[in-house]
Amino acid sequence: MTSSLRFSTFTLAALSALALSACGGAEAERTPGDFISDNPTGGGDDYYGEDDIGAAEETGDSGEEGAGTGEDDNGGDTLEVLEADIVQIVGDTLYALSSYSGLTVVDVTNPDDMRSLGTWKTDAEPFEMYVEGDQAFVMFNNYYFWTWDEEFDEWSENSSSRLVALDASDPANIQVRGEFTLPGRIQDSRRVGDILYLVTMEDGWCWECDGTQQTVVTSLDISDTSNPVVVEQLSLPSPGDSWDWERSVESTSERIYMASRTWAWQGLGSIIDVVDISAGDGSLVAGAQVPVDGSVFSRWQMNEYGDVLRVISQSDWSTDPKIETWTIESSDSFVPLGSGDINIPVPESLRSARFDGDRAYAITAEQTDPLFTIDLSDPANPQQKGELEIPGWVYHMETRDDRILALGYDPSNAAGAINVSLFDVSDFDAPALRKRVHFGGDWADFAEDQNRIHKAFTILDDEELLLVPYSGWDWSSNYECSGSYRSGVQLIDWMDDDLTLRGVAPSRGRARRALLHKQRVLTVSDLQLASFDFSDRDAPVSNDDLMLAVQVDDLVHSDDVWVRISRDWWTNNQVLEIVDGDDPTASEPLGVINLEAPEDEGMGCSWRWVEDLFAVGDHVFVVETVYAESWDEGYENYDYKQYARLVSVDVSDPTNPMVDDELDIPGSPSWGPSSLGNVVTSSKWMVNQGQSLVMLTTDDDGLSNPVQVVDLSNPAALEISATLERPEGQTQGMLSVLSDTVVSWHTEPVEGQPGKVRFYFDRLDLDGQPAWAPAVNVPGIVVAYDADAGRLVTVDFEIETIQATTDDCFSHPKYWQIDWDEYDWENEDQLLDCQLISHTLEHLEVDGQGAYLIESVEFEGDYGLEQLFATDTRIFAKLDRTSWTYDENEYDYEYEYDTKLSVFDISDEALPRTEHDGEAFGHWWQVNAVSGPRAVIREDYTSLGLVDASDVEQVEIQHSALPGWGGCYSPVIEGDKVYCPMGSRGLEVVEW
Repeated sequence: MTSSLRFSTFTLAALSALALSACGGAEAERTPGDFISDNPTGGGDDYYGEDDIGAAEETGDSGEEGAGTGEDDNGGDTLEVLEADIVQIVGDTLYALSSYSGLTVVDVTNPDDMRSLGTWKTDAEPFEMYVEGDQAFVMFNNYYFWTWDEEFDEWSENSSSRLVALDASDPANIQVRGEFTLPGRIQDSRRVGDILYLVTMEDGWCWECDGTQQTVVTSLDISDTSNPVVVEQLSLPSPGDSWDWERSVESTSERIYMASRTWAWQGLGSIIDVVDISAGDGSLVAGAQVPVDGSVFSRWQMNEYGDVLRVISQSDWSTDPKIETWTIESSDSFVPLGSGDINIPVPESLRSARFDGDRAYAITAEQTDPLFTIDLSDPANPQQKGELEIPGWVYHMETRDDRILALGYDPSNAAGAINVSLFDVSDFDAPALRKRVHFGGDWADFAEDQNRIHKAFTILDDEELLLVPYSGWDWSSNYECSGSYRSGVQLIDWMDDDLTLRGVAPSRGRARRALLHKQRVLTVSDLQLASFDFSDRDAPVSNDDLMLAVQVDDLVHSDDVWVRISRDWWTNNQVLEIVDGDDPTASEPLGVINLEAPEDEGMGCSWRWVEDLFAVGDHVFVVETVYAESWDEGYENYDYKQYARLVSVDVSDPTNPMVDDELDIPGSPSWGPSSLGNVVTSSKWMVNQGQSLVMLTTDDDGLSNPVQVVDLSNPAALEISATLERPEGQTQGMLSVLSDTVVSWHTEPVEGQPGKVRFYFDRLDLDGQPAWAPAVNVPGIVVAYDADAGRLVTVDFEIETIQATTDDCFSHPKYWQIDWDEYDWENEDQLLDCQLISHTLEHLEVDGQGAYLIESVEFEGDYGLEQLFATDTRIFAKLDRTSWTYDENEYDYEYEYDTKLSVFDISDEALPRTEHDGEAFGHWWQVNAVSGPRAVIREDYTSLGLVDASDVEQVEIQHSALPGWGGCYSPVIEGDKVYCPMGSRGLEVVEW
């Protein structure tokens, strides 16, 4: 919802009129001003001192709906226990949950030509879902919403868990059939018949929680899928305050088991809460609380078999794991039956466990990984039978008769940090490792925790194929290079007692699932659904892919299209996506170019990263930073270079974008102060003006700071048209484009006046051969320039020193820096030299001879200037007078917020100005972007302030909500819309 406010204006009278002509019409001779300023570059909290300004910044820089548990130990069950997942297939319709975009329904009739049928978007965090026909029951955590707070008389944002029943019979128009709010976080769920059971954990601090930790079980009847109904809700308080924050859940069709851990001086124990669901109608009956000797950290450590509950646990790493059994007389009566220790050779931690009929398996690990076999044929007398010592440790086990397939870790193995093992347990007293394959590179891992990893480990028995989604660090072909993270699905052949590592189906985004559909391997990440032909298992071929979420890190408008940059941390890909100008949020681009760096050759390494992009006509130009190392055999003649690369991309045919040219530009980026004297501006190290790109660089030896000018007039033949030295000075600023002119500034010290400098206005003439125009002495840094009118506006600085305590100095709105040389750390009331900085706006005329003061405007009052952004017609300044005190009783800071937005119309020689209370934008607002008479304010993570000063006497301010998962940090203003790149959350479009 958008609300509007209007504010009145007041006008600053000009201090005096500047005489431009003498009596009788003859032009009077005038003398340019000699402007001397206090030097704001010699200290303060701008991170730039006199010695380092202008120097380059060194930068290093299973496929069926409702999968079961995989356990077949509960043979007395009459109803199947189903589990939720993030992917479900019903016939030829696939339902996929993305952490970034919600639910997407996809037609996979032809896996080589998948089609999105519709999306239900949400900014909540998806957990898992069940699908019945065309009805989806989706569980969410962090479901944000607003409620009215009576105590504080204001709206407050809250979050909870939620089950949403969605009708996808018309996927293009998915409808909500029911919503059920659940305090706390969802831990797990089960479906038995027509009843859904949800287990949530309340930590005591969640919305509508009662201040205590408890586990809550909720049952819903979904027999009428269009009208799900809550049957019952049961709360199970935690026995103490030191209990675990998570729950592991295992169930049969008659009982749900929920394990939680407790800490005590004698070790770590657990309690298993039992809930009776045997009625089958959703009734919930609290059963026994079963105490367990050690820690139960995953569902696989507990299992009901026949009328016996079996649990494997460990109190701490220095004690032997223990297996305990109980006779189940009823859900509220568990009688201890037997127990036994698993004797480990050295102290080490229990890592995983699995039950299979009257057998059990346990894995412990320190540096090696013993597999223990346990005979449970006599549950009153559990017996440890065999032991097998292997490197690393096992994360999860799946049983197949007398074989075990296991996922594990072995970080020390050079072939890869994760592995799949095949164990032979036909001789229970002497288990054997038949084969182990390693992959994943270094620091590899899985996307799921131990309670859900079985849903990602796909075993295709008929195909004799294993599919393992993973992510890991992949070294480049030259091992000396750092490489990058990769994600994908590893294919592994399983034939008889052999495992063979095959190819990888690469994933865009972190791979989470893989399944088989119509002889295609479908891979799923939070970003992408992809279809692979695996007829050649060593080299699976991507036949089609479909984006589940749109990754937008930046974008630019070029003629009739938008061009988006999409970076994927998991694959190191940097992709340009071209989309229709009327639909910048489109999930399917018209054309794509992958900017991934080529493999390194010879002895050396290189990395490249997209810094910026801009458009000129039907071409988009991508500016990359390249980091390159090289050396000879024996690491001799080592060389490191950092330089910019400009890539020209022709997007005149959006369906077939082409790289026209690439140009390497010597030197690394040269960063000057974008913040000076507490003034934050929008200057950059590179700017585009017309057919030129201007870049501030530093040569490899750091001795000079050349300015590179690139001619863009022929995008197919890029060239450097000029290399210029910067005007000599003590401090040099970065670049801006004002009034279609590339401008900067520099300072020169004033002889005999320490702490004083002269600022100079620098203009780069790009007509003909690029050259610097004569520098003009001005008071302070130029923030606005009207070339046609010959007028400019600067911000000047005045520094004063007062005596103040550190707290008083820091909290002063004009605080700049403090003298720590004489500070006594034991005397909080000591008075020190505290430097304050004030700012004025200086309105000037400029010609070929110099600058002439029109008026000086004191606009801060007793506020401090925090930000100042300018366009060709407006200045937007944030003024701040927020104060704070430290409450020693509450151990917290108390703030009194006081901010203002000041807007100047600099197209009017009188510089009319309006001021607006910053309370309208919240407490910690910032100016994010400006264009023409408009500014975008980031109010907080969930809202924007849109300021329209087209009529400076009636400035309009609107407020627009953003999704709850992120702020708008790099907005693009185009016409009446603001485009907010949100990374993996896509693109938000806000209308003025």
